[in-house]
Amino acid sequence: MYIFISYGHGKYVDLAKKMRARFEEMNKNGEGDFEVFLDDRIELGDKWKIKIQNALKKTDYFLYFICEHSVRDESFCHNEVDYAEEVNKLRDEDKQIKFIPIRLDESIPPISVVVYQSVMWTEEDKEATFDDKFNKILHALGAAPKGEPEPVKTQHEIIWDYITKG
Repeated sequence: MYIFISYGHGKYVDLAKKMRARFEEMNKNGEGDFEVFLDDRIELGDKWKIKIQNALKKTDYFLYFICEHSVRDESFCHNEVDYAEEVNKLRDEDKQIKFIPIRLDESIPPISVVVYQSVMWTEEDKEATFDDKFNKILHALGAAPKGEPEPVKTQHEIIWDYITKG
């Protein structure tokens, strides 16, 4: 399973690296077969745009960190989203890249991404641990441990709870 993490080089770089490390740890433990792309491993002298395009062509899941840095007009994350959508136009329906937006703050995502169900991963959510939130991502990837319940509420679940419970 090929995972592309679009993270915007802001204050969430460490979170992106921690996620990649967890996927790699799962591979070592025989709990998954993940290949994770972060642009921090592009070698000096490589044409980084080509490396990103090649990675997106192989991508199964696109984890998009929605935060102040990634949604700026000049953020390259917009190009990554656009290119992934172009790749999807060339793929059969069952081979589409699945977008998984991860809401890290209250930033408004690009219009093309807002249509996808997102997971909340804000610093204000003190109740859910990294593992809880990561397991939510694993569920979206279809790679959660057997019998593991979904521990973190989606954005829609949070809104519904607010409406119904006040």
